[in-house]
Amino acid sequence: MLWLQALPAFAIWIAYLYLMRNRVQRDRSKYRRWPRRMRIVSMVFGVLASLTVLIAGALLLGSQKWLASGNALTTAGIAMVTVIGLIYL
Repeated sequence: MLWLQALPAFAIWIAYLYLMRNRVQRDRSKYRRWPRRMRIVSMVFGVLASLTVLIAGALLLGSQKWLASGNALTTAGIAMVTVIGLIYL
């Protein structure tokens, strides 16, 4: 049941990535002009920020009782999973 509920969120995430592909290409050429050390630091910061978002989102889901009984999500839980995933991306 949980996977069926998360499927629309996954579709939204994929659509978001598809729409952002041109921006990523523009940013990639901009970042190539940065010094190597600055690129490494920004990548490490990005990974740590993403990890923080995922952990905070998991804690938020558990603390707000958005997990329904029987391994399912409430409607608010599905919305929060979608938003947390978009922030992660």
